[in-house]
Amino acid sequence: MKNKTYSFTFSLSFIFTFLLTLSFSIIIMYNYYKTSSDIYSLSDTVNDEIRKSVIDKTVAKLDKIATHMKVLSKINPNSDILQNKESTLKIMWEQLFSDETIASIFIADGKSNFIQARRKPIYSTRIVEKYGDTRMEIWENKDKNYITTAIETYESTYDPVTRDWYKLANKRGEFYWSKPYIFSSTGKTGITISFPEITEYGNKIKVTAADITLDDLSKLLKEQSKIVKGDLILFGEDQEIIASSFYENIKEKNDGKIINLKELPDNYFGGFVQTLLLNKYSGEFIDKSGIEYIYAIDNFPDMFNEKWKLATFVKKDLLLASIRNTINKMLLMSIVIMITFLFLILYISKIISRPIIKISEYMDELKDMNLDIDIQVNSNINEIRTVQNSMISLRSGLASFKKYMPSELVKILIQTNQEIKIGGSEKNLAIMFTDIENFTTISETMSPEALMVHLSNYFEELVPIITRNHGTVDKYIGDAILSFWGAPLNIDDPCLSAVQTAIEIQNKLKVLNAKWQSEGKAQFITRIGIHFGATLVGNIGSHDRLNYTIIGDSVNIASRLEGINKQFGTEIMISEEVNEKINSKINTKYIDSVLLKGKTESRKLYTIVN
Repeated sequence: MKNKTYSFTFSLSFIFTFLLTLSFSIIIMYNYYKTSSDIYSLSDTVNDEIRKSVIDKTVAKLDKIATHMKVLSKINPNSDILQNKESTLKIMWEQLFSDETIASIFIADGKSNFIQARRKPIYSTRIVEKYGDTRMEIWENKDKNYITTAIETYESTYDPVTRDWYKLANKRGEFYWSKPYIFSSTGKTGITISFPEITEYGNKIKVTAADITLDDLSKLLKEQSKIVKGDLILFGEDQEIIASSFYENIKEKNDGKIINLKELPDNYFGGFVQTLLLNKYSGEFIDKSGIEYIYAIDNFPDMFNEKWKLATFVKKDLLLASIRNTINKMLLMSIVIMITFLFLILYISKIISRPIIKISEYMDELKDMNLDIDIQVNSNINEIRTVQNSMISLRSGLASFKKYMPSELVKILIQTNQEIKIGGSEKNLAIMFTDIENFTTISETMSPEALMVHLSNYFEELVPIITRNHGTVDKYIGDAILSFWGAPLNIDDPCLSAVQTAIEIQNKLKVLNAKWQSEGKAQFITRIGIHFGATLVGNIGSHDRLNYTIIGDSVNIASRLEGINKQFGTEIMISEEVNEKINSKINTKYIDSVLLKGKTESRKLYTIVN
């Protein structure tokens, strides 16, 4: 069935319209995805910076309080903290007022002595010590200036060394950070940090500690949520919420207890945590109300035993709303522009098609081998002018084709826009001569038809290797191939190309001979000789029939090198001139110095290794 054809003007108009539509679509899609990507990237960057800032501020605050603990532990080097209890209390009082998040500071030794400075419910100090067989507890209410306003003393049952903050700090031998809990005295969320004082001999003599409220963290997260236009959650390794930008609202609904991520109500991303948040550190999720969120998580540094994480959540629609409005406007503009361009395309297509139609007429003339046509180069369009010039080159090439047989040479002549002429020049060429071992004997065992088919298959495999490596096939001499490198076009390293071709041929023949042997066909063991030297190359013959060929002593040497393979049992033999060009790139082996037939001086011969 004959394919339906269309006029060039219609085809060009259709293509332009299609490409225009495709271009607008690609541009709109690209802008959408690029802008989305940029917004996501910007959002990620802002969120990353905010999370980093929150973590840095939190770590800095906690680290400052940890430093207070270390300083306090060094005040009295003795194991009995009561020896300098008054000076100790004054320092603790100053530390208490250095940071509003410190609810209480206290210290205990191994004798169960205990000293505490407390902010709430009222400013006070507390000392637990032993009087005889009785443990007494002394409370002093004070104002901010450390002036005592009331004193209360009673028998105490409080023993600090039995408390977790004391035991676990001594067990770790370093800072211990408790999990968040609700302070009974204030109802606020906080943690306890404790630090053991250990002598150089490993004796644990006392522990300093502080209760820290986390209200400021929630305030900080709430402030930062306005920047990210989303929410932030700080949570521990057991999924307990330490602080968040919406934490107070949840805590009020949960009777002031610590909330676990699994207990979040639906309107606070409930249910997503156990399936996504704890398995991936960034991604997207949809809450139960169908709202899409983008989230990311960062770990707090490993400065303490508790593993905290900070997460940010941003609504996806909030990020993409402005993009969708822009895309809708772009679509409307694109439709208007496309309609305008359609009329322009029809007009331009007619202008462009005129010289193309003329080129089509030239092609019909050349198809009929009418080489006397006058091809005009008159277009103002670069691409069409290029085609017109190419037509002239093609005409010249076809004229040369009547005189040349090898199609590869015709392609070169077309590309160079030169018409063949009788004559030649001397050039340094790499020359390769191949010959099949015992071909005469093989030919006697085969019918002429079978031999011709087999030999043709052999040439069919070898010639593409030569041409692929920029070689020119000169002629077939029976079963032999004469080829060369460096003409008609110059190449950078003709010797290397020739040797690489020979290696590739031998590798190919190993496969072919194995195949032919399995098929019961004759194997073509091939010997190759390569020489490099001055050679006359050019067009020889009559005006009606020319042959682009090489002649000279270098050709004879290549032939002698091929034949001498038989004497040394080699497959590839190269001359000293070739070896000098390639031995830095290909492994070669010196064979012998041999007086070639017809020569008066010996020549060094080499072969290819591996």
